[in-house]
Parts: sequence; structure tokens; C-alpha cells
Amino acid sequence: MTGLFFFPHGVGETARTASLFARFLYRTIVSSVYNDKATSEVALATANLKWSGIYPVILTNGPLSQAVDVRPMSSVQKVSGLPKVSRADVARAMLDAAENEKTTGQRLLVTASGTVR
Repeated sequence: MTGLFFFPHGVGETARTASLFARFLYRTIVSSVYNDKATSEVALATANLKWSGIYPVILTNGPLSQAVDVRPMSSVQKVSGLPKVSRADVARAMLDAAENEKTTGQRLLVTASGTVR
């Protein structure tokens, strides 16, 4: 079984894929939270554990949808704007990742379709 860990998109190395405006917000308004999450991410990466990271964009309380994109952060070049994704979609992505051993050790972006390249 792989452990799943939740980090908001824009934490640590994932900040490089965020839009300019999003990076500004991450470094100013939510910097203390994001700095703590980045420290946790580094500690987790050096632990001897099987784990996968889930990196959703801004969360909403919307319903489950089909308009979601889940992909390894290693294949993400840029996330446009400030996209949103429902908590229901993130929960589905987490369950899918927990059942798929191929996701072990990966960082998975969860975002609205059409917002990532």
C-alpha cells in the first residue's frame, strides 16, 4: 500500500509550473502555510516510505465532474491562471492513485481540464 499525501499545487518544486499571478499569491498571501508544506514535502521525500503526492489546484465544493485532468508533475510545463477543481474530483483522483501501484513515488497534479500544458 502506498501512502497518499496532499500538498496544494504551488508548494515546493511545483511552484515553477504555476502562473506568474499564482506564484505571487503563494509567495505573499499564503507563504507561511506553503513554506511549512514545502518543508514537509522535503522531509517526506527523504523518508524511506512508499508514497504518492496529490497536488490539487484551488479547491471548490462542486460536484464530481468529468472535466478534470490528473497527470504526473514531471509532465507538467505550466498551469494557466488560477484554476479550480472540486474536492469530489480530488477525492476520486486520490482513490484512483491509491489503487494504482504505478503512481507510487509520483507527484500528481489534479486540475480542471484545459488548464495545463
